Amino acid sequence: MVASQASCKGVLPPVADLRRVEAEYITVAGWEEDISMVREESELPATAQQYLALIEKELGVPITLLSVGADRDATLIRKPIF
Repeated sequence: MVASQASCKGVLPPVADLRRVEAEYITVAGWEEDISMVREESELPATAQQYLALIEKELGVPITLLSVGADRDATLIRKPIF
């Protein structure tokens, strides 16, 4: 599940108002494949690609780096950062 901040419009409420905040949840399909050897975004399972697109849409910012494992070469550069 992904908690959406759509109702906050990107602005967090004051701490005193947090008791009144209600989370909005979006249920998404998962994947069971091991993605630690993926080195190209196109190699990711379709559900993982859809998950990334959802996060970008909900947050309104691009995901530029994606880690798929602990190794140094297990980082996908999705969009140039410089």
